[in-house]
Amino acid sequence: MTVKLSADPKAKRAKLTEMSKYIARMTDDEKRELIDQCGGVVRADGKTMSLHNSCLALLQDQGCSMLAGYVGWQKLGRQVIKGAKSIGVWVPSGAKNDDGTPDFFMFRPVFDISQTEPIKQNLK
Repeated sequence: MTVKLSADPKAKRAKLTEMSKYIARMTDDEKRELIDQCGGVVRADGKTMSLHNSCLALLQDQGCSMLAGYVGWQKLGRQVIKGAKSIGVWVPSGAKNDDGTPDFFMFRPVFDISQTEPIKQNLK
């Protein structure tokens, strides 16, 4: 099951929130089963994604495998292809609680490596 998201920001956020609530009701075993069926998802910086974000990404694009933000891909020498549709994931805000945990999380757009191409270097 791949979920198509609206281009309308409010509708997209509402759908992502609904999907997050669905994932939150899943057991860890159900989340691992989804990841096993579709394949694992990693961040382009090599760090692992949470079970929740992995499931959230796979519900939006079952073929995704390696994710980064727009600027993150540029730093890695890749450019997001024009017209590529982002995948929404939760990221911690910069604000911290007194105990050092994130104050809140927010949705941010990321792109799969399949939605990028190498940046062409201008050789002289």
